Amino acid sequence: AISCMATTVARVGSLLAGQLQQIFQVLLERLRNEITRLAAVKAFCTIASSPNNLDLSSVLSLVTTELTGFLRKANRSLRQASMEALIALIKSQGNRITQDGLGALTEETAALVSDADLHLAAMALKLCCTLLSSQPASTPTVVSKVLNQALNLVKSPLLQGVALEGLQEFFAALVRSGAPGTSCDELQSLLLDMGAADNISKTAQSSVAQCVAVLCLTAGPQQVTSTVNALLVSLQAPGDASRQRVSLLILGEVGRKTDLSSFSNLQPAINVALSSQLDEIKGAASMSLGGITVGSLQTYLPFLLDQISTQQAAPKQQYLLLKALNEVISSITKSSDAGGVVLGQLEQQRILELLLANCESEEECRNVVAECAGQLALLNPAFVLPKLQELIPSQSPSMRWLVVTAVRYAVVERPTEADGFLIKCLPAFLEKISDSDRHVRKAAVLTLSNVAHNKPGLIMAKLPDMLPALY
Repeated sequence: AISCMATTVARVGSLLAGQLQQIFQVLLERLRNEITRLAAVKAFCTIASSPNNLDLSSVLSLVTTELTGFLRKANRSLRQASMEALIALIKSQGNRITQDGLGALTEETAALVSDADLHLAAMALKLCCTLLSSQPASTPTVVSKVLNQALNLVKSPLLQGVALEGLQEFFAALVRSGAPGTSCDELQSLLLDMGAADNISKTAQSSVAQCVAVLCLTAGPQQVTSTVNALLVSLQAPGDASRQRVSLLILGEVGRKTDLSSFSNLQPAINVALSSQLDEIKGAASMSLGGITVGSLQTYLPFLLDQISTQQAAPKQQYLLLKALNEVISSITKSSDAGGVVLGQLEQQRILELLLANCESEEECRNVVAECAGQLALLNPAFVLPKLQELIPSQSPSMRWLVVTAVRYAVVERPTEADGFLIKCLPAFLEKISDSDRHVRKAAVLTLSNVAHNKPGLIMAKLPDMLPALY
C-alpha cells in the first residue's frame, strides 16, 4: 500500500495538491515505524525522484533527519535504501535542506567511505558528488569530513569496481568545485606521495594511478602535459623503485584515455624501464606500455608488434611485451562494447599472424599468446575463430595447444558476439580431448571445464558425444 501510494503521488501528485501534505505526514509516521520504515524510505525515494518536482518542505527536515539516522543502523538494506533516498532528495530538494542538516548528513556519510562495505562506500561517494555539484555551500564540509576518508580508501587493497569508479568521480568533482585544498596539483601530490610509500600494495598503487589520471583529465590538457613531464623526470630518480612504479602506472592510465604520442621522450623512458633489474618496475612498464598504446594506436601499436617480433631470442623481454599486447587487446575489447577505441582489420590480422608465429615460444610466453588470441576472438569472432579452427589438425602439438587454449579465453561469463560462432565450432576444438599429445588433451579438458562453468548451453547438445572421450 505504501509503495502504491508513493507511485501514485510521483505520477499524478500535481492533481492531489490538497491532499499531499496529509499523505506526506502519513508516510513520515510510517518512516518512524520499525516495521514499515523500509517501505517508507523507498516511498520517499520514489516521490523525490518524480519529474513533477513535488514540494516536500513541510516534512523535509524531519525526513532527512530520520534517513540520516538510518545510515547508522545494522540493517544493510535499510542503509542502502536510505542512501538512495537521500541522493534523490538532495537532487530535487537540496536547496530546501538546512546547512545543519547537510552537515549531519555529510558526517554520517563520511563514516561509510571505507572498505568495510564497498557498495555502500560507492553510494556514499555518489552522495558526496551530488552535494558538491548541487549544493556548493556544503563543499567545505565535504572536504573536511570526507577527503581524508577517501584518501584512506585509496590505500585499501580491496578497492575495486563501483567503489573505485565512485572514488575517481569524487576526486574529479573536488577539482571541479575549485574549493581550497582541492586543486589538481594538491590532490595529485597527496596521491603520488601515498602511491610512492614503501608499505603500499600493488593493488593500491593501481588505484592511485587511476585516480591521478582522472584528476589530470578533469583539469585539462595543460595539466596532462605538466603531469606527464613530471612523471618522466621521476622515472629517472635513482633508488626510488616505488615512486618509479607508480609513475609508470599513472603514465599508462593517462595514456589509456588520451594520446601521448607527442611526448618524444616517453618511448625511450618505457624501454629503459622494461630493461630494469627490478621485476616490479618491468611489470609496471609492461602495463604502462599497454595503456599508452590503447590511446595512441597509430604510433605505439606498430612499435609494440615490431618489438615482439625482434625479441624472440629474449623470452623474458618478449613476455613483458606480450603482456602489454594483452593489455591492449583486452582494453579495446571492453571499450569497443561501449563504442570506444576500435582495432582495424589489418591490425587484427597482423596481431593474429604474430601470435601464431610464437606458438613454439617459452611456456610463460605461450600462455600469454593464447590469452591474446582468445581476447582477439572476442573482439572479432567472425575473423579469428575460423582461422583458429583451420589450425586444429596442425602437425605441431604446440599449435594445437595454442588454438584450444585460445578458445578457453574466448568463453566468458557475459554474453558476447562470439557465442553465436562458438556454439558451431566448439565441438571441433573439444575433440582434442582425444589428442595424442597429453598437453593438448589437458588444454581441451580445461577448455571444456571453463565452458561448462560459464556457458554450458554452448555444449549441452554435444555432451553425449564428448563424455565418453572425457571418461
